[in-house]
Amino acid sequence: MIEGEHGRIDYDELGDGPTVVLVPGSCSTGAAWRSAISQWENGFRCVTTSLLGYGGTDERRAAFDTDISHEADILEAVIRRASRPVHLVGHSFGGLVALAVALRNQVPLLSLTIIEAPAAELLRYMGEHQHYRAFRAMTYAYLTAFHAGESAAIETMIDFYGGAGAFAALPQRVRSYAVATTAVNILDWASAYGFRLTPASLARIAVPTLVMRGGASHPAVQRANELLAQCMSKASLVTIAGAAHFMITTHAEEVAWAIAHHVARTEAMRRSAAASAAMSPMHNRFAEGFLASEPSGGTLDPLSSRIDLPRLAGPDFQELLLRARTARAAALGAALFRAGWFLAAVVSRPARSLIGRLAAWRRRERAAAELYAVDERTLADLGLRRADIPFILALGRRERWTAPCERGCGAGAATYGGVLRPPRSEVG
Repeated sequence: MIEGEHGRIDYDELGDGPTVVLVPGSCSTGAAWRSAISQWENGFRCVTTSLLGYGGTDERRAAFDTDISHEADILEAVIRRASRPVHLVGHSFGGLVALAVALRNQVPLLSLTIIEAPAAELLRYMGEHQHYRAFRAMTYAYLTAFHAGESAAIETMIDFYGGAGAFAALPQRVRSYAVATTAVNILDWASAYGFRLTPASLARIAVPTLVMRGGASHPAVQRANELLAQCMSKASLVTIAGAAHFMITTHAEEVAWAIAHHVARTEAMRRSAAASAAMSPMHNRFAEGFLASEPSGGTLDPLSSRIDLPRLAGPDFQELLLRARTARAAALGAALFRAGWFLAAVVSRPARSLIGRLAAWRRRERAAAELYAVDERTLADLGLRRADIPFILALGRRERWTAPCERGCGAGAATYGGVLRPPRSEVG
């Protein structure tokens, strides 16, 4: 906790490495980043906070004074407490506050990551009136429901971001917190609509910037963040496939990969090769081994395709490699055992048995040749037709027809050439 002249500010930190300040959105606290932080395996020094009116951070705005500079003040206090240049990451309204901090340029930033900031005023300035009206229609319905006394008025806003049913799908404690902080969120929207963003102002942001959006987010949100990336000279845009606005929870791994990639690439550009070699390595699979960045506007592919495995360093990789080699050796040993068992069975089989089978086959072939050589008249005398020959041979191969009969032949049975045949009434 930071105690200042204007009240308290949430402050917490975890891990070691490059400092990453994580700013949540509305109706959230620093705990919203737990899933992403857990992916980094303490490879970064993660600093979390809460915006005005949320968690332990005291509110300092009023209905007549909602300037976003109040939010920027508390975030700059958090960065100063971190005592070093930071990589600033903001989600939703937290992303808009992070933009305000970058534009004020009063604290040292190494990089900037914006995740679906509600940059509605940029849409209006750029002539995207249809998308701007979508934001305005949502907030009008939201405020109307709130002033009418509806306790769950905030459901309108959350379903706009996450899709129909998003509010109902949240855990009960999350829904309760959102309802309890509805009045604070309305101040957030007043701050957002009062924050004038223009291409000229965004072009002044000089730090490397990553803008993220969800592939399943509302079209107005997607377009606003696409314009943010276009207006900043050092920005790239990444789309998280299948994700919506609350991606830091639903797609925590993909978001963590994208942030870590951006941070690692910025660190590599900032330090010389010699200084990087002297650094203590970050032993986690996110901070090392990233391939070149995807082109701006690309969709984040399956995460395995974005890692160069031979360059990974750390006990995790060594353990996985040893496990893979052990499994491969076991599979090869099992295959060799099965092949050896088959060869042993073939070699150890008595030669007489093999020769006997070959001789029996030759006898059947000769019997077939003899039967097919008999003329039609002789076959008629025997009570057979030429079409019966395959039937006789087939039964002979199953050893059901033998001559002489060892168990006694049935009534009317006859033999020919050592082959038993049924009586005329049973043939054909």
